Amino acid sequence: MSRLDKPTDFSALLEKYADSPPIPRSGWNTDRERSNSEPSRHDMIRERLSNRFRRTYHDRTRTYDLRESEIFTLGELGKFRVISADDLSRFAYDGNKERLEQDIQHLKKQALVSQREIEARNSPKFRVFSLTRDGKRFLRQQNRVRKSQALYDGFVKPKELAHDAKLYRLYQKVASEIERNGGTVRRVVLDYELAQRAGTHREDFRPVNIPRMYSIALGSFGYTEDEARFLCLMATHSGYFTCQQFVRFIHSKPGKRSLTFVRKLLEKGHASARPCLRNGQVYHLFSRNLYEAIGKDNVRFRRKHSLEYIRSRLAALDFILGKLDYTFFETEQE
Repeated sequence: MSRLDKPTDFSALLEKYADSPPIPRSGWNTDRERSNSEPSRHDMIRERLSNRFRRTYHDRTRTYDLRESEIFTLGELGKFRVISADDLSRFAYDGNKERLEQDIQHLKKQALVSQREIEARNSPKFRVFSLTRDGKRFLRQQNRVRKSQALYDGFVKPKELAHDAKLYRLYQKVASEIERNGGTVRRVVLDYELAQRAGTHREDFRPVNIPRMYSIALGSFGYTEDEARFLCLMATHSGYFTCQQFVRFIHSKPGKRSLTFVRKLLEKGHASARPCLRNGQVYHLFSRNLYEAIGKDNVRFRRKHSLEYIRSRLAALDFILGKLDYTFFETEQE
């Protein structure tokens, strides 16, 4: 994934991607000539939109008349819970806003999709869509998504809607890289699903506290994969850390890697350092930009705290580092 020259926050990552070339599909490399048998993303969308025929589906006592493009939209909304109108138009309809509006209005009339208008910080209001319970049931009963794929319906956690709406755009970037390297996206796993896996022990989800999209977002600020994953974990559960804790996380020894990491944090103005008795030097992650990148800009870890509070957070991080195969609740409400 390309780095931002001067990243400021998660929005900058998304703005850079907004100017990126079209996303390739099905694993072909943009540096090579595409095979005639390998349709491009635009070809796939055009084929889907060209089919205006609506088929009748029976679902218990309900009957639905749906196009393939409308069913595809239901599936995307179910996977990501919330998608903005602009992103859905760009990635699922190839910029065809008129066709998007036709499909959305038809889905709303059949009570399969709901709509809400929200606003992000320093941004104008924008529309987002979500699947309804009927829409989710339709996808399951008609077997239109993999059984292993989690589906979501309704608007939850209103304060996080603006952040959640950005995930679909970031996913397109990640999926593009996976397919360009010959891989295939089998299913989408959001942090909602990871939270339901508390106590599970699976190597492909270790540590389960760190969604891949968040580590990529933090990596756009110039941090390595290990550094970004540690920052995500620490920003979620502590706000404070020591070099020893970072070394423990990366399974290494004190030396160049830990020194490079803390120097990078200080030079970028993302963290500050202070002595803390037996803990030695303690680092405090306070940059709003980094917290915003993972949707944690309102947590109180960014503020300055008493020595006792810092010690309690360091102890909490120590405990979590010893149980990285578990998922921990993030807020008092949870």
